Amino acid sequence: LGGFAAVTGGEPVPETVWRLRKGRELVKLLALARGHRLHREQAMDVLWPDRDPRAAANNLNQVVHVARRALGADAIAVRGELLLLVADVDVDRFERAASDARRSRSPAAYRAALSLYRGELLPENRYDDWAESRRDELEQLHDALTGELDELGAVDVLRGLPLDTSSFVGRERELAELRRLAGRTRLLTLVGAGGAGKTR
Repeated sequence: LGGFAAVTGGEPVPETVWRLRKGRELVKLLALARGHRLHREQAMDVLWPDRDPRAAANNLNQVVHVARRALGADAIAVRGELLLLVADVDVDRFERAASDARRSRSPAAYRAALSLYRGELLPENRYDDWAESRRDELEQLHDALTGELDELGAVDVLRGLPLDTSSFVGRERELAELRRLAGRTRLLTLVGAGGAGKTR
């Protein structure tokens, strides 16, 4: 999201490591594939559509080698005819957070999910067919989450507050009442015993 970047061992992978541009493209393909796996022929069809199968297979072997050198030997596994990327991908994190937000219906969870969307998916691959449908899906998900958060009536009331790291337990009724009241007034005062969660 927001453009391709890779981090390994807490350090950004420098551009100079990608000796072959197709090494990055292979990692992108695998990152967006279901289960981060692709059949070798699928990768070859996308990366070298005009090459004969033997030349494409040779190119793929070189590109896998380059990607492993950039990300680490274990980053791309070859299992028979399948290529598998072993990585934490920001797209997956965004989609999981979106699912969690929809399950909890918590404004904080929605804001946490929306904060993971750092911009258009792979803008450098804007005209590549293989990225287009995923880009559209993710933009639609982002827009839907924004609309759902608006519907919760919490955007203007809670904007600028830090994200919650966890949720209240057993306070659903009070939180629902607070949302209802916050949406109808400019000033709302909470009172209660110390430690009850008023500030939060």
